[in-house]
Amino acid sequence: MTDKFFISYARADGEFALKLVQRLRADGIELWIDQLEIPTGTPWDRSIEVALKEAPGLLVVLTPASVASENVLDEVSYGLDYGKRIVPLLLTDCEVPLRLRRLQRVDFRGGFDAAFQRSLADLRSLLFAKRLGEAIDKIYGAGMGQNTNVSNLSLVDANTKSVMLGRDAEFINGAVEEGMKALAAQNPRYVISNSLPNDDANAQKLSAIFWNGTMSRTEKVDAIVRDLMAPGNIDGLVTGQFSVEKPDGSANRWRLAARLARFYMFRQKPEGAVLLRLFVISRASRNMIVESLRFTQQEFFSRGPNNSTEKMIGLCAIVGDIRDTVVRLIKQI
Repeated sequence: MTDKFFISYARADGEFALKLVQRLRADGIELWIDQLEIPTGTPWDRSIEVALKEAPGLLVVLTPASVASENVLDEVSYGLDYGKRIVPLLLTDCEVPLRLRRLQRVDFRGGFDAAFQRSLADLRSLLFAKRLGEAIDKIYGAGMGQNTNVSNLSLVDANTKSVMLGRDAEFINGAVEEGMKALAAQNPRYVISNSLPNDDANAQKLSAIFWNGTMSRTEKVDAIVRDLMAPGNIDGLVTGQFSVEKPDGSANRWRLAARLARFYMFRQKPEGAVLLRLFVISRASRNMIVESLRFTQQEFFSRGPNNSTEKMIGLCAIVGDIRDTVVRLIKQI
């Protein structure tokens, strides 16, 4: 891999692309652009393929011409599929391709100079991360310096087959995020990525894949990687399922509207258990790693003010269990 970033653009935007490349080169950032790099008589498609393979990342110039260009879309797909860092450059208003909509863009519509400085800063950060990774690889062995981008989506409530809501969701998601932060603090190669927002749209999309009865487990993992992870360059996705068991081990199928009554019933009859199945999905291996955690209702659900000390001890223990499980699972991807 070289230090030359690849710039993808439509032929109609060639003047802008060349100007940007020349300015960035003057500031010490090397870019590969076909106008300057492909010698006369050299096969164009082969040169593009080699440059893409060797580049640490891509700049993509976004205009109506580029989003309509099959060559540009092919180059973007290659970059995303092979884990390249993508920096979209919005030159003029256009329909941004779906796979790029979640990525932060550099907006050139308001003028060249300010956006150029932002591009320069982004590329310097990417180049620094690449060189740091190479240095770590040299010291500790190949592969140690490669960043692993991790993200999470809200767990699915197995009782309602919908995204978890309310205090339960906030508590569990918070514990999952604590695990991700703990791992990132232990090893800087694990990077918490914000390119996959943990919002209702993505959580609902995940839930729909989970409960699609026509898909095999392999097909579900492929769909999650394709639709949720690859567009944001996510290497590991943490999610899972939540369910409440009756004392006989079967799942209670209460609806979300009955949550307040449920808390009351648990205080009167603290039986059964809460089951968490944590999933970590690996983009590289197309694998889903699963581990189950089981807590009694007394441990998990909110107690009254008279036993607040016991409540805090129990909740701290649960957070610790979830956090440690997340750390362990992510290390396996």
